[in-house]
Amino acid sequence: MDDTDNKNGLGIRQLVDYSPINNTWSTKTPMPTARVNLTSSVVEDSIFAIGGRDNLNTIIPYSLNTAVEEYDQVSDSWYIRADLPTPRYSLINPIINNKIYAIGGFYESGNPLASVEEYDAITDLGLVVQVS
Repeated sequence: MDDTDNKNGLGIRQLVDYSPINNTWSTKTPMPTARVNLTSSVVEDSIFAIGGRDNLNTIIPYSLNTAVEEYDQVSDSWYIRADLPTPRYSLINPIINNKIYAIGGFYESGNPLASVEEYDAITDLGLVVQVS
């Protein structure tokens, strides 16, 4: 990571790729949205960057992110997808049948979230799932 991308704990956009065959790292097209505390998932051949916040600093205000962005490894391109219904950071996101689940995490106040949201990576549709 280049420290110019992360001065003062600000979010980063950098994406690097590791080749185990060559034991080398290469820089790829940066994410559209700089952020930290996001989560990521792989569905088929795409990487999905989900949620997060704009910086690590807890003293100054920070903004939460609802962004869902898809990275296509073949074209080295990013695509903006449907936003998360609820902004959150430090969430987990299991994948079942090409659906990414945004579970838990924290809201702007730092309070934990108990909600679950489902994102269909094929149709680009998101929804809130009722949990009882």
